[in-house]
Amino acid sequence: MIQAYFKTDACEIAVFVFIHIHSCNSNYNLHLHVILAKGAFFSSN
Repeated sequence: MIQAYFKTDACEIAVFVFIHIHSCNSNYNLHLHVILAKGAFFSSN
């Protein structure tokens, strides 16, 4: 979606994904936290 917004394939998208295996009360609760940057990085020529 971000590449379509900028109308180019020359951008890099920043995505951070964390695997979290415990909940607040120390129960086993495997889930992911995903942080997606609101923009893109363009390599300079």
